[in-house]
Amino acid sequence: MRCTKTLFVLATVVIASVAVCGCSSKNEETEQPVTPNTITIDGKEKTILQAVYTDFTLSNDYQLALILSQDRNERVEINFNTTNHANKDINLAKRDDASQEGGSWKVNYYDAAGNLVINTWGQSKENYNEGEAILPVFIQGRMRIAPGKNNDINIFLKDGEVIGKDGKKHTVIINYDGKTEK
Repeated sequence: MRCTKTLFVLATVVIASVAVCGCSSKNEETEQPVTPNTITIDGKEKTILQAVYTDFTLSNDYQLALILSQDRNERVEINFNTTNHANKDINLAKRDDASQEGGSWKVNYYDAAGNLVINTWGQSKENYNEGEAILPVFIQGRMRIAPGKNNDINIFLKDGEVIGKDGKKHTVIINYDGKTEK
């Protein structure tokens, strides 16, 4: 009888160990390696041809256009403020604090015809003017912007999900590490 109890306990421990070891998180199962200097929109990977920035010097606000087509129609535009967003993990599902000074983050995607498909803005709802349309934030996603020396920048946006202007859910991944030009 004692041997049977011992075997039962041992079998239970082995089964529990196998069950725990065999499980993995959803992210581990679905996370794919991201090709450098690409943007993936709705599962379609696109090479970033050029990165061009506009510097709004007086306010530490920048707009970065990641160009995806020769005619520059297809692109992703990212607005950020160096004080509020540089070298920080930005939760794209949350709006910026209403009391912060400087601009809020934006992530916009224009398709090959130049149509605005994704139009998001992290500005706090309290900072919109009365009657102004409140732009959406992402359903989920994290972005990190790390400006470097000599106009280098690293941008990584992962797990991006957002409802576009067309009312459909879109996925976005950005991995850029390179030079920018003015």
